[in-house]
Amino acid sequence: MNDKELQTLRDDAAKAAKAADEALQISPSQGSAQHTPYPGWTPSLVISLSFSILVFGLLVMLLISRLVMRGTDLNALIRAFALILIIVAAIFLVVAGYTQEQIAPVMGLLGTIAGYLLGNTQKTDKTNVTTPGKDAQPNAS
Repeated sequence: MNDKELQTLRDDAAKAAKAADEALQISPSQGSAQHTPYPGWTPSLVISLSFSILVFGLLVMLLISRLVMRGTDLNALIRAFALILIIVAAIFLVVAGYTQEQIAPVMGLLGTIAGYLLGNTQKTDKTNVTTPGKDAQPNAS
């Protein structure tokens, strides 16, 4: 390749880069406040949905708190409280517009906690459980 061909390639690459930059920039009529990565999701809609989700979570937590005051089973209420908190947090992260790279580790952690809460059952006292072979009296015959 000679210098003239090399310069032509450089010029073509610069023109292509400039065209790509212009295509990615926001037009003045849109304004930067209206540009969202998801069509139809305006910043005001995202804020109102996020606020609504947080208010809903708070109301559910208040209802569970009333159940605690009434003396309902605390183990079941703690599970319900934690699971509702996890679900509200997960929905809030999705609606608030975080990217997959930002949400993935948090969703993994929330899923692990939820799995532990749902899989962890109260263990019964196994010392009082008898098996048929141990309590049987030997035959005297």
